[in-house]
Amino acid sequence: LTASEEVAAKWVKDVKANFGTSESVRFASVGYCWGARFVCQQLSAEGICKVGAIAHPSFLKESDIFKVKEPIFFSVPATDKLFEPTERNRTVEILAEKNKQFNMQIFAKVGHGFASRGRLTDPYERWAKEQSFKSFVEWFDFWLPKL
Repeated sequence: LTASEEVAAKWVKDVKANFGTSESVRFASVGYCWGARFVCQQLSAEGICKVGAIAHPSFLKESDIFKVKEPIFFSVPATDKLFEPTERNRTVEILAEKNKQFNMQIFAKVGHGFASRGRLTDPYERWAKEQSFKSFVEWFDFWLPKL
């Protein structure tokens, strides 16, 4: 993930240079799979984003979740080897204990990657993918004007 971290750092630098960091400028961040870590980083005290959304996260650590300061939305499969139910439950526990704004939708019978590369020929999986996207948009529409 080192190369990804370098790309993300460059992205943040470029965004700041192009759009500034005044209070009137608000950024949102979406992360799929390994991008979840970067969303958490950008929702931390050092980040530039005011709201974020994550689908089927992987490689998340408790320390990533503890750093989250801004509203975050999760869209996850009920069964996922890269974000096990124990990790999912611990994520909810941490965010609730820290009194953070968050929401998590859990879809049964879809696998890791459903929100980015789901099987569109399966009506339920297609629906879950679309619901995940719609939920992200609604989350941003709700939070961005308030922050």
